[in-house]
Amino acid sequence: MRIRLWKRFAAAAAAVAAVIAVLSWLPGTVNHQPAFQEEIPVFRVETIKRLTNTNMVDALIALQLNSRLSSVKWSNSVLSLELLVDSDPNEQTLWFQDMDKLVRFAFSQTDNVNRILLRYMDRTSESGRTLLFGSDVRRSDSWLQTERDKLPANPLQDELWRQRLRISLSPAWITERRAAGPSAAT
Repeated sequence: MRIRLWKRFAAAAAAVAAVIAVLSWLPGTVNHQPAFQEEIPVFRVETIKRLTNTNMVDALIALQLNSRLSSVKWSNSVLSLELLVDSDPNEQTLWFQDMDKLVRFAFSQTDNVNRILLRYMDRTSESGRTLLFGSDVRRSDSWLQTERDKLPANPLQDELWRQRLRISLSPAWITERRAAGPSAAT
C-alpha cells in the first residue's frame, strides 16, 4: 500500500516537473518570432470626440495647460474648471493661452460640451485662493464659428472680447488693479 502511494506521489511530481519545464521553455520560443520583435505601444493616442468622466483626465492632460487645475466638474454638457494662477500681470498671456486651448477643445474637438465655465483663482493670495475673474462660453455663441481664431492675447483689454467671453471681474481683481495704477485697470 505504501509503495503504491509513493509511486503516485512520484508520478505526480514528475508530471509537475515536466509542466514547469515546458512552461519555462515556451516564452523563449515565442520571443524569437518576428511578430514579437517590434515595440508594442502601451498607450494609444485617441481623439476625444465625446467628453466623459472616463476620458476627462486624459483629455485635460493632453491640453498641456500652463495653469494648474484646482477643480473640474462635468455635468449636463457643462464643463466647469477652476484654474490656479499667479496674479502677476506678466503671466496673463499664459492664462489666455489656456483659455484658448480649453475653448478650442470644448467646441472644436468634442461634440457634447455645450458650455464651458472658467474661474481663474489667485493662488498667491494671502487669504488662500481668491477669485480674479470668471468666463462663460457657450457653443451657441455665434462668434465661435467665425472669429474664434481672432481671440486676442489679452481679452481683458478689449471690451468686445470681454462681452463675447462673458468675463466677470471680481471685486478683488478690480481693487488690485486700481491699486496698481491706471495702466493696470484691466
